[in-house]
Amino acid sequence: MSFIGNPLVSMNYPVDYFTGTGSATSFTLSQFPASASAVIVSVNGIKYVSSSINPEYTINGNTLSFF
Repeated sequence: MSFIGNPLVSMNYPVDYFTGTGSATSFTLSQFPASASAVIVSVNGIKYVSSSINPEYTINGNTLSFF
């Protein structure tokens, strides 16, 4: 069967896991994401949402910081 266009490519998404200390609020990511909305943040199964109005976290370079 023929097709037009580029072949499909699949890849694994990078995943970082961190163990909190109860006082740590910043963590270093293994990748430099394009923006805070380009990542999915989950703490104990609860998804955090990046928002400019009421941010729960920010990303600066490859540093993830919680408020």
